[in-house]
Parts: sequence; C-alpha cells; structure tokens
Amino acid sequence: MNATSIKQKNNDDSNDQTYTRWRAAVHEASHAICHAANGVIRVKHVHVFLENGCWVGFTSTELQPAVNHYSTIKNDLAVGSGHLAGHVGEGLHANPVPELHNIDEIIASIFISITLSKKSYNGNLDDYTRKILRRNKAPLLALANALLIKSKVEGIELSEMLSGVR
Repeated sequence: MNATSIKQKNNDDSNDQTYTRWRAAVHEASHAICHAANGVIRVKHVHVFLENGCWVGFTSTELQPAVNHYSTIKNDLAVGSGHLAGHVGEGLHANPVPELHNIDEIIASIFISITLSKKSYNGNLDDYTRKILRRNKAPLLALANALLIKSKVEGIELSEMLSGVR
C-alpha cells in the first residue's frame, strides 16, 4: 500500500472537523506501531469508529506490564511510548492537535516518565516515541490508510502490516 495519505474529509458522518476519521486512524495506527517497535506488548486489533458524531478508535492489546519500581526500563518505555504514541502521531501526521486532546494518555505518560527518571533513565519519553514513529512512517501511514478503508484491522493482515516495524 502506498505510504502517502489518502485523507478523507468529513461529510455528513461527523459534526466536528477536529475529530476526523483520518485523525482517529493516525492516532490508533501510532499506538500499534509503537507497541510493535518495542516488542513487549502484542497488538490484537486496531479499530476506528464513529461515536456521537466524532471519529474515535481503540487499539486492543494483550495485558500490558505494570510500571513500578521493579519493572524494567524496557517495559516502562514500551508502556509509556504506547500511551503517548497516539498524541505524538497526531502531531506528526494530523496537525494541528487540539489543546487538551489526548489528556488522559499524556497524564499516564507523565507518571511513567517520573518512574523512569527514578530509575536513572536520562532520555525523554516524547523523543523516544517520536523517533519510533518517524522511523516507521511508511507502515504507520499504511495502517492509517487501511483504517480509512475498512475501520478494523486484525489477525494476519495486522501482523503483516506490523512485520516490518523496527
């Protein structure tokens, strides 16, 4: 599939130009890409749908590991970047990102960043996430485009789309 956007404008299917299907597709594809790149949390399916006039989505994963004093930095980065990925992906491919949009995911990633700093991790979770998404731009846009066409990607199709993620 071509890695360029086939952005779809809202027609009668949404009341708000902010919460477009493209934004939801990029957001959810970004979660899936980060999980695949980290190799810690397996993605089961990625889904976008219309709810109350706004396009939203869901990325289903296996149970995510806990983030605490005993968890590894690798697991903490996987969980943290997984939370932050949707917001960062929107910033890269669905600008502008509305103020306070994705606030729940941002707050979760802040708590994980604090845990990482207590473990002497000197990196920045936002930079870490951004690097993964930039490195995997082609599969991210391919998955987002697939979500524009069929709303839900799962099983072998999803595995194949995520197989080239690094």
